[in-house]
Amino acid sequence: MELQDLSTIWEEESAKNANTHYEMEEITASIRKKSGLTSARLQRKIILKSRMAIVIGLGAMIMSPLFVLDEGDYLLDNLLSPIEMTVFAFLMGAITMVIGIHARISSKQIERLRSASGDLKSSLSQTTAVLQRVIRANIYSDAVGVPFFLTWLLYAALYEGSPIVFDFRLLLLVLVPVVVFRLNVILGRWFQAHRFGKYIEDLQACIHDLEIGNEINARNTNLEE
Repeated sequence: MELQDLSTIWEEESAKNANTHYEMEEITASIRKKSGLTSARLQRKIILKSRMAIVIGLGAMIMSPLFVLDEGDYLLDNLLSPIEMTVFAFLMGAITMVIGIHARISSKQIERLRSASGDLKSSLSQTTAVLQRVIRANIYSDAVGVPFFLTWLLYAALYEGSPIVFDFRLLLLVLVPVVVFRLNVILGRWFQAHRFGKYIEDLQACIHDLEIGNEINARNTNLEE
């Protein structure tokens, strides 16, 4: 084979390698753009939730002493004393505020991952993990908080300040929160899947597309070698 023929073959192979590399860069850029839009929409939704939770929680904590300072009627005044109602409102506000702060921290993590210029697959996987933590926090904060406060109210209604005795009321005091917890977990999973499921599916689809692109690129590279 003449030197001219070898030169032509080398140029053709070099052009193939360049085209493959260029196409992979295009695929990665397209996936990065698509995942960036998904992350941006997700971040806006989490920020809105965090702001609402922080404002509501902080407001409840600030307003809680009014039950002691104000001698007027209030909701549940036949079950809880002003001091108990103050503690009740303060704890509800504190839990809500913690949820809001957690959501805010998660939104900042998503923003940092979205603007990162490192490995795209790693960023997408970490963003998905952050979202899954937000979902778990939303589910179990409600699933634990609601039965806790319900038990408190149920005790006040059933015993009316008298000591706890082992009778049917105690059985209710134990079973009702357990049932409510399970129902809250089921409903919470459904609601969070309805609210955030599409974002997880979009991020996982981006990861899948990126893996396929990398696999095809690696296969073409091996064939060319």
